[in-house]
Amino acid sequence: MRPIKILKKIINIYFYLLGIGVFVDLFQWGIALFNRKQIKLPFIEENILYTSTNIEAIIPKLLGFLLALIFLYSIALLKRSANDLSEGNHFTNQVIIDFKMIGVLFIILAFGELLCKIIFRTLFDNELGLILDSSILILPVIGLFFIYLSQVFSKAREIQFENELTI
Repeated sequence: MRPIKILKKIINIYFYLLGIGVFVDLFQWGIALFNRKQIKLPFIEENILYTSTNIEAIIPKLLGFLLALIFLYSIALLKRSANDLSEGNHFTNQVIIDFKMIGVLFIILAFGELLCKIIFRTLFDNELGLILDSSILILPVIGLFFIYLSQVFSKAREIQFENELTI
């Protein structure tokens, strides 16, 4: 089996498991809000105690879900690109746009997570501090890699077009 087909299958499985996880987490949040329990936010890893339905309790969870949905969308774009690449459509405009968008979304995720961690730590723990974990450090690197990959594919598309004209 070709590596791109294996990658395509892994991305498909990851996408569907991630989607199920986001919606299960949404369901658990509803139950925790109803039972007034303490839960963790996706991507942010901060514990929040839901003792009321005030805005301070709801906004952090919604921001966590927004980050999770952005990540899910970036994986959906990666899934679409893997499908195009497995079909032999290597240098299409759609693949180039998807790679660039994935890169931008990963950078947005990193800054969103960093901002949320600073804000939530300040609001809920009354501490001004920063936790640098692997996701905050690796997401921008992956994002920049995908942006660079889109530029490489764009250049390869131009070269392919020039080669077709000379033949």
